[in-house]
Amino acid sequence: MKKIKFSKFNGQGNDFIIINATTGMFDLSKIQIIKMCNKNYGIGADGLILVRTSEVSDLKMEYYNYDGSIAEMCGNGIRCMARFAYENNLIKSKNISIETLAGIKKISIDTKDNKVENIKVDMGTPELRPENIPVNIKNKTEIFNHKISIDSKEFFINCVSIGNPHCVIFLQEGEDINTVPLSKWGFKLENYKIFPNKTNVEFVQIKNDRELNM
Repeated sequence: MKKIKFSKFNGQGNDFIIINATTGMFDLSKIQIIKMCNKNYGIGADGLILVRTSEVSDLKMEYYNYDGSIAEMCGNGIRCMARFAYENNLIKSKNISIETLAGIKKISIDTKDNKVENIKVDMGTPELRPENIPVNIKNKTEIFNHKISIDSKEFFINCVSIGNPHCVIFLQEGEDINTVPLSKWGFKLENYKIFPNKTNVEFVQIKNDRELNM
């Protein structure tokens, strides 16, 4: 059995398996990715990142969801990848670019005493046009507060892409984000028929005019 050297990173609650694939040919099957990301029987992760060489940037990010499907990119994942690359001497500069399926992203790395303290990524301009997110809702130029119904439950969704699709739902006054069954509704919304490429799902509770819980 072939051994695979990997690292495990966590960014803002999302965890990732990161593998250096810059040397030679390296590929994983969909089944392998699913097994590795399985949180009961595998390593456990929200996604898997292959770090590859690039002809147009410092490095290339190949990102897979936990179900083995390939995705455009992941904001938390690309920050973890940048730290992995810096700490493993795959890059020397603290200002780099990474090629993704959503375009080239610029990264800045802040260090103190040669240790990474902060990583920032320029995600670009948010995309609001439904056809470019993508979300299949006709006769709309933007998807704000749009009502859908799943299993007789109504949701008012807001859709945006920052390299990959996101469905954002603001809780109503009096609702508590800690009581939302995220695994149930997150899965159903992620796979809802209007999202041809699936979607990330965020529930947001407004605490005050300066704070949000997500």
